Amino acid sequence: MGEAFIITGISCLIAIAIVKLSLSPLNDLLEKEITFNPLQSPELIIGLLLFVVFTGLSAGLYPAWITSKFNPVVVLKSNSSGTGIQELSWLRKGLVVIQFTISTGLFIAVVLIAQQVNYMRNNDLGFETENIINLELGGQNKRQAFTNELKLVRGVEDVSFARSSPISDDHWWNTISKTENTDRQSVCAIYGDDHFYDLYGLKLLSGYIPQEAGNNTKVDSAMKLVTRVVVNEKLLETLDLGSPQEAVGKLFWWGGDTEIAGVVADFNTEPLKYAISPTLIIQDHNVYTHASIRLESDAHLSETLTQIELIWKKHFTDGVYEFQFLDTQIDSFYKSETRLYILFRIFAGLAILISCLGLWGLVTFVSQQRTKEIGIRKVLGASVNAILWLLSKDFFLQILVAFAVASPVTYYFINDWLQNFAFRIDIGWETFVITGIFLLTVASLTISVQTIKASVTNPVNSLRSE
Repeated sequence: MGEAFIITGISCLIAIAIVKLSLSPLNDLLEKEITFNPLQSPELIIGLLLFVVFTGLSAGLYPAWITSKFNPVVVLKSNSSGTGIQELSWLRKGLVVIQFTISTGLFIAVVLIAQQVNYMRNNDLGFETENIINLELGGQNKRQAFTNELKLVRGVEDVSFARSSPISDDHWWNTISKTENTDRQSVCAIYGDDHFYDLYGLKLLSGYIPQEAGNNTKVDSAMKLVTRVVVNEKLLETLDLGSPQEAVGKLFWWGGDTEIAGVVADFNTEPLKYAISPTLIIQDHNVYTHASIRLESDAHLSETLTQIELIWKKHFTDGVYEFQFLDTQIDSFYKSETRLYILFRIFAGLAILISCLGLWGLVTFVSQQRTKEIGIRKVLGASVNAILWLLSKDFFLQILVAFAVASPVTYYFINDWLQNFAFRIDIGWETFVITGIFLLTVASLTISVQTIKASVTNPVNSLRSE
């Protein structure tokens, strides 16, 4: 018991040092300001002391009880450590299974979360995201002068003004219906000029794009004002307006009669947690709040950005210049998922390390317990491979049991987590096969060092050992 408490106490001190060293990167990851000073927190000190006591009792009480039952005559007369050691066999096997169940579950979770994060980052959103920067405007009346100078900058390919980019967490939402008196549906309203479509690569399926210089409204034969907009395929499906070709010229209700001037292919207006929504795009220079600038792929980036900043500050002297690449903005939508992936990766690495350390210790223990048996088997002609299999098969069986337990449990929880995403990966069997192979490989490397050492030992030395 004394040994158990000493080891636990030393481990606690090492753990405190590790926490102090890792707190800064952890705060960066979580975007928190967590502080850690045990000496200024009596509650923490009491908690740590209770934890040391609990862990010391848990680790030392049962082995101490078993050891106290040993028959000293039997122990001193034989190479056996007493029959009580056999009582610990089920505990050793149980610990291996539990450790590798946790490791397997965390590793599978890491792989699947990584696949989902990569899928969200790399999925086709229905528009271009590369080489586009967004910056806030400092005033509405200087847009044209700002545009004219930007087009003279080397590396600037196109400029568009809008209230938001195609994907944003700041869109305006309204309601639409087929007619004024039918059921209302939610719609995402995007305000962007006529350059908005080409700059972002939106695919026009039918109709036309109203020009900035033209008029977004018309007066029909009944002297009613009709608004012209461009819509996506999802809106047609929601209001049952037919195919993109059939829908051009049709009317629907959006606070008034609204005519479909053109139809674009569906694109994501929100992070991939959400399904594609009915969307309309309309021009209104009075609500444009930012500029989108497409840069040439081979542009001298630093020089181009410097020129853009100088022009912006020239026209918008009262504002604060800030820009953001669109792909960086999109990545920020998945910050929590990326953070979860990093944390699970850390936990999985630690769990695998602890499992392998435990496995190393158990293999060493078993090898020492069976030293004379191994020597006798070698004298009788057993090969190194046969002895390797003899010492390893029980551990491999326990790891396979752990894998069989962890796989369905992890599948259930990760599949439940994936239901939060409208766009998600399919969980394939390949992930589980890769995980199984990886863990068996790691376990094999851990086991093989000690088992090979035991199997190649001179049997004469093995039989002489006491």
